[in-house]
Amino acid sequence: MWPTKVFNIFADITTYCNAGCPQCDRTNPNGLGKVDWLPLISWSLEDFKKAYRPSTLKLTDTIEICGTWGDPIMNKEIYAICKYIMSIKGIVYKSPRIRINTNGSIRDEKWWWDLGVLCGDRLSVIFAVDGKDQEQHEKYRKFTILDKILENMKTLSMTKAKPIAQTLVFKHNQNDLQEIKELCLNNGAKGHSYIWTDRNRLDYTNPDGTKDSIELAERKPEEVNSLNLNIDKKRVYDFSDDKQTSCISCKWLNARRILVNPDGQVLPCCYLGNSFYRNGYPYNMEEHNIFKKPLEDILKESDWFNKELPESWETNPIKQCEKFCSQKGEKHNVLQRLSER
Repeated sequence: MWPTKVFNIFADITTYCNAGCPQCDRTNPNGLGKVDWLPLISWSLEDFKKAYRPSTLKLTDTIEICGTWGDPIMNKEIYAICKYIMSIKGIVYKSPRIRINTNGSIRDEKWWWDLGVLCGDRLSVIFAVDGKDQEQHEKYRKFTILDKILENMKTLSMTKAKPIAQTLVFKHNQNDLQEIKELCLNNGAKGHSYIWTDRNRLDYTNPDGTKDSIELAERKPEEVNSLNLNIDKKRVYDFSDDKQTSCISCKWLNARRILVNPDGQVLPCCYLGNSFYRNGYPYNMEEHNIFKKPLEDILKESDWFNKELPESWETNPIKQCEKFCSQKGEKHNVLQRLSER
């Protein structure tokens, strides 16, 4: 059932981060440091080579190096890791495409220039720009410098690589989205996107002991109305029929996408990855660790991926599956947004 070739890998290679974003799973809201239970991990180049063998990367379309638990650019060997990926000749593409998500407030302009020259058009980088000025930006993106992010993004744009800006929308910046977008495009971004967040971690304490909070944005009627409500394009759902709302269509499976946590454990998505990393894995860890076994073999041989998890969707789905990949979850999210209008 799970794809074993031409897949997209979501790789988490460090738990280090220079930022202290209040809603991040990594952040302790009391002081904005790292949560106590999270170990500090940073993969070496040799770790990466062991986990992602040439045989695996040859079957890979895109490897997305994203920081669920840390910022990839904090990894001291990220340049060498990208160089290794670029050296692999794929069965479909000349090499896997690399997509990096970062707050962008790390490294200098020369480093970003060198990375862009190394990877060329095989690389895209998503930079976090959450405000029109430093004050608005750091309301959420704590300990990062907007001017530095814009300089790094602009430098990367001078190579063949593709910088993209992304803005988390909150109440404090929702009226300035067009200005933020223009700021990004004027500083090298080749594209820009918005993400509305509905995480419930709103109150926090700054390092100096002062209290603060983040307020959620208000969804506008035209934005709610433009939402795509159908998870599965082959089905037609009616919100008045609750019997239909438990149907699950896994978004990550449909996108041939797979997650590898910082400890090497392979999981179907970041929704499960976050919870299982904190609370324990539901399968034999030795049999699902990328340091122990090639990724393609894990996906081919795992009963949990190919039998237990899919069968649970029909009977007793994991709460994250129901929340993020079912019509029931979509119904809850949409009705919540409608009630906020």
